Amino acid sequence: MTTQLAKLVEGGAALEVAMNSVERIKHYHDSIKPEVTVNPREVPKDWPTRGEVRLNNLCVRYRDKPLVLKGVSAVIDAGTRVGICGRTGSGKSTLLTSMFRINNPAEGSIEIDGLDIARVPLPILRSRLAVIPQVCGCAVHAATWKAEASHTGVLRCSRTLCCSLATCVPT
Repeated sequence: MTTQLAKLVEGGAALEVAMNSVERIKHYHDSIKPEVTVNPREVPKDWPTRGEVRLNNLCVRYRDKPLVLKGVSAVIDAGTRVGICGRTGSGKSTLLTSMFRINNPAEGSIEIDGLDIARVPLPILRSRLAVIPQVCGCAVHAATWKAEASHTGVLRCSRTLCCSLATCVPT
């Protein structure tokens, strides 16, 4: 009798798990909006050609949390090397993940060579962008220096990395 009861409970648990899966899939199907993208044929085969980046009042958040980036606007000219520096938690990684659309902007936009990346299909976007990771050493850890690190020190450090522009993300 106990064996039969155990099998009944086990079967009921398996059924509940299966129904939860179906419910989750239905929720994703009904609630997640598809991405608005341009036809892949409308993205030039050689895009991006120059590499000019425009951040237009960019605001980014994680899920339903408060904004992490608030109203960031900048123009990075084509061919410019950029060092993004700031204290821990200031939004350096969030800015980069937004460029690859791992985090989508709550407001504003990112344009590369005049094309809003929110409209570029993800496989095309991610196959045509690259980030050079940090190299070990003093200069690289400028991004996580303590508050005492001066703006001049960060700029000097960025020159060590051969960056012609250092953008300091405020905290």
